[in-house]
Amino acid sequence: MKNDIVTYANTKCEEIGISNLEECFFDTNDLSQFLRTGRTNASKLANDLVAKNVLFKINTRPVLFAIKERFEEHFLIPVKDVYESISELKTDLEPNSTDSILQKMIGYDMSLSDAVEQMKTAVFYPGRGLPMMITGDTGVGKSFFVHTAYQFMKKVNVIHENAPFKVLNCAQYHNNPELLSGILFGYVKGAFTGADEDRNGLLQDADGGVLFLDEVHRLPPEGQEKLFVYMWMAELILESVKLSITPPMYV
Repeated sequence: MKNDIVTYANTKCEEIGISNLEECFFDTNDLSQFLRTGRTNASKLANDLVAKNVLFKINTRPVLFAIKERFEEHFLIPVKDVYESISELKTDLEPNSTDSILQKMIGYDMSLSDAVEQMKTAVFYPGRGLPMMITGDTGVGKSFFVHTAYQFMKKVNVIHENAPFKVLNCAQYHNNPELLSGILFGYVKGAFTGADEDRNGLLQDADGGVLFLDEVHRLPPEGQEKLFVYMWMAELILESVKLSITPPMYV
């Protein structure tokens, strides 16, 4: 039955945030109906899971229970076994809520909810995460979304607090593919006249952070090919010199 309680508790907490916190909780009456057992037995089973650090509870009337792991994963702080009220819990959680960052975007939990969930999926994808392509009409807030995603990544410790955030407006260089390639990928000494020393590109400068390629569709074909090869192989080949560097989180 205890495994059934854990499954039930996780189901109650599929969508978690400060704004809908109460929906994650259940009481012994809810649990007894789910398990088809008496309230006394349901209470004993739930309290056993509190003692085993699986659930936590709030000593209201009725007593409320919720899954501890989901709260700790979402809010990134240890959750106590027992709280005296929902307000006490919220006081602990609010300064650490990722919602406090996402709420800056109007519609983050409504019209933008799908985009936000896709962003989270990309950020938490095993390994180095996934590249993100953000599309939309002019003025809808794509750049703001990117900056918010960057703050979110720092909040959830996917990237370091001081991780770089680099921006390149590809449209400014679409008529000068050589210059664009040099800025994005860098070059080695002697690659062309005037290349007196090795120079990092933005891909290397964004090492371990975020590289925002604005108007990326304006990259010339050669630049797009280099970029896609790098995203796939995590390597750059510059004038026969192979460089292996940590991929940034792409946007």
